[in-house]
Amino acid sequence: MSDIETAVSPGLSSEGNDHAPLVRGPIGRHLTSQAIPMMWAYLATFGFLFVDTFFVAQLGTEQLAAITLTGPIVGLVYGLTFGIGIGVASVVSRGLGKGNISEIQRTIVDSLLLGTAVVTFLMFIGLPTIDPLFTLLGGNEHTMPHVRDYMVVWYFGLVSVVVPMMGMSAIRAAGDTKAASRILIYSSIANVILDPIFIFGWGPIPRLEMQGAAIATVIAQIYSFVIAIWILRRKELITTVRPKFEEMVRSWKRVLQVGGPACATEIVFPVVFAVIMAMLATYGDETLAGFGIASRVEMIALIPIIAINTTMGPFTGQNYGAGRMDRVHHAMNLGLRFVFLYGFGVAILIALVSTWLPSLFDSDPEVIRVARDYLLIVPISYAVIGACFTMIAGLNALGYPKPSMYLNIIRMVAIYLPLAWLLKDIWGPAGIFAATPIGFVLMIVATRMWYTSIMKKVDGEFVDGDSVQEVV
Repeated sequence: MSDIETAVSPGLSSEGNDHAPLVRGPIGRHLTSQAIPMMWAYLATFGFLFVDTFFVAQLGTEQLAAITLTGPIVGLVYGLTFGIGIGVASVVSRGLGKGNISEIQRTIVDSLLLGTAVVTFLMFIGLPTIDPLFTLLGGNEHTMPHVRDYMVVWYFGLVSVVVPMMGMSAIRAAGDTKAASRILIYSSIANVILDPIFIFGWGPIPRLEMQGAAIATVIAQIYSFVIAIWILRRKELITTVRPKFEEMVRSWKRVLQVGGPACATEIVFPVVFAVIMAMLATYGDETLAGFGIASRVEMIALIPIIAINTTMGPFTGQNYGAGRMDRVHHAMNLGLRFVFLYGFGVAILIALVSTWLPSLFDSDPEVIRVARDYLLIVPISYAVIGACFTMIAGLNALGYPKPSMYLNIIRMVAIYLPLAWLLKDIWGPAGIFAATPIGFVLMIVATRMWYTSIMKKVDGEFVDGDSVQEVV
């Protein structure tokens, strides 16, 4: 038995598929044990963004507005990488369910090469377009110098993003969320330590402010790059065999069958986000700063929902590959119950601290007011957001990414943007925020209908009774 067989599935007996640890054992325990490490990982990552925002806020409202302006472009790059990673996770989890180890190794390596090529291209496009692009997003003479300081450094460190993000997807799909979480946790800790050193200066390191924030991020990304490669090699999830061109193209096709629509979905978010940023920028730097604070708080609040989503993919893929659709249905029901209960609970908690929490970052009354409005309006949709994305995670893992793409494009482009544009003339920034819960109420109806239809189709693949077993 190879390292991948033993490392990925410790403790499994020879009965069943030893490569897929999630196809046996109590479902609730699997979801919990897989989700908790990812919760810690996302807490570390989003916690870093929270702390990073705090440090930048100490430089001033203009710097805080500038770091908020970088969000759509940073999100676009991470979204593309994450989208390809969704394709990798889908192929890997289903392949493990069927026991195709060598094919998985080849797919992961080829996908890393694809992701590296994509972000390298984005770097060469991004560097010369910083000024016109961010001016279009709402940058002005006060914020653009800070945006420029940050983005030049960030673009040069772009290649180091690919391996940690996509490697984490592959490791998580193999059922080892503890190892995957280390990639995010260790790099986030490094970033938090480096941030004040490079932003404010320490010892021989001068005060670099926005450049320092970007340098700290790039160094942490390089650190996570090294960790990801080490884990992938230790688990024998990658191969050193030089790929043949036709094999590489075949791998890309498999990954992009799911990853392509997932990338399209991920691209929609930052593009629409960029338009929203331009709308908010018309109300001033204080509005952008308040929105930046609230969006960081939201990241922390959504961590358990995101953790369930990332767990649902590998669990669904492995059990589908092993013919255990009974377990898929049971896991989805558990996941939906959790996100509904958590979503409603955290919305109430955020409402209680909606004024106090923003005041920790900025004392400006307008900044606090905008952040408070966001935190009172948007969280009422968290339960619905969680349900939508949990079902979508399951469909992606099954190899059905197009519903996610269509649903999100329709919600963002045909519902959210027009609503935000109309409501801003009535309620200002609060109207823009109100478009989010309205859009998701409509989306969950369509998502549930599509999910039910596809699951009936998938269940039909196992009607012979040989693959359907009693839930363990």
